[in-house]
Amino acid sequence: MAIEQAYATAQWIVKFGAEEGLDPSRLAVAGDSVGGNMTAALTILAKQRGDVHFVHQSLCYPVIDAGQDTDSYREFTMVDGSVLDLTGVRVVTRSQSPDRGP
Repeated sequence: MAIEQAYATAQWIVKFGAEEGLDPSRLAVAGDSVGGNMTAALTILAKQRGDVHFVHQSLCYPVIDAGQDTDSYREFTMVDGSVLDLTGVRVVTRSQSPDRGP
């Protein structure tokens, strides 16, 4: 749902942005963590649907594999002491999944 809401915002900017002093031809999208994943999804939707064009996308440490069983998860996610440890990553991932609750 959040991705569709963000996409609807981009559509609004394309349609009405110029009236508000925005330049729809310079539309960019960016996100970090799960927002990076959403940024990628928005860009894919725009390409598929063809009504929105992003001139740039920035993905800051995007969540692109929620499996949490990769070498990078094991190497870079600390069990204790990090800002978001592996337990926290799992809680956040489950809360963002449409088929699972927290």
